[in-house]
Amino acid sequence: MNLATAFQKYARGENGQLILKFSGTDHLCKISIENGEAVYIKLGNMDVEDVLEFVVSHDPVEVSFIKGFLPKKKLPAPITDRILKPGERKANREELEVRGEYSPGEMISVAKVNKAINKYVDMVGPLGAVMLENILKKLEYTKNNPMPADDFAYLMNELIKDVPQDMRAEFMEAVK
Repeated sequence: MNLATAFQKYARGENGQLILKFSGTDHLCKISIENGEAVYIKLGNMDVEDVLEFVVSHDPVEVSFIKGFLPKKKLPAPITDRILKPGERKANREELEVRGEYSPGEMISVAKVNKAINKYVDMVGPLGAVMLENILKKLEYTKNNPMPADDFAYLMNELIKDVPQDMRAEFMEAVK
């Protein structure tokens, strides 16, 4: 059974968790489903983009579904289309894992944005400043202004990728 068939069979209009076993990995892939939409995906310690790339290119060897399981974590937007139609891509900001709970339309304060930026540059170094500028340019962000919550979640996800693994918890704690 391929992923699209499994998703349509078990998750249509349901709340629950689709659990997939793939050959070649010891971890189970868990897809949180809310009202028939995939709202979160996890496979071992892989980031969301890597998991999506993996699951659309492999067929599961085992599939199960836990009906009624409510998701504890959600991505900014459902990823159902990315799973069922892997060739189609949505805007990158909607695909990444949210670090923190923000309401749609909420604005993040200048102080918090600057704190994240400064801590990142302190931890990553001078090259971090260059990479940061590229991310801010992509977001069309003007310094010393509040930032929309969706953009801030995207920013945090991009920054955390460059922070050394052993310093990530410290980074996230400092930015809270």
